[in-house]
Amino acid sequence: MPSLRGKAAIVGAADTEVGVVPHLSARGEWVHASGRGRVVSFTVVYRPVTKAFAADVPYVLGLIRLDEGPQLMSNIVECEPERVTISMAATVTFEDWSEDISIPKFRPVAG
Repeated sequence: MPSLRGKAAIVGAADTEVGVVPHLSARGEWVHASGRGRVVSFTVVYRPVTKAFAADVPYVLGLIRLDEGPQLMSNIVECEPERVTISMAATVTFEDWSEDISIPKFRPVAG
């Protein structure tokens, strides 16, 4: 399974191996990340922001703090919205949008 990568010199900025941080400074470096973390905050979305997400509601949008420190916002999947909790352990899973694009999402850690 691919891992999350990227460390920016800007506090709080992170990247995945398939994307780009628009303001990544030259001081940034690529590092390996485990893809494990914890839910810091979340919301359940009941009204889609566009028609493209209408079939997905309700869905969970969460702020995940990786074990290595960076935080990123992503969907929390493979879990009923009412089961998501603050501090819940989560691990990355990738949704392939195309042969070249994979989107990181998080699912609860079994256990």
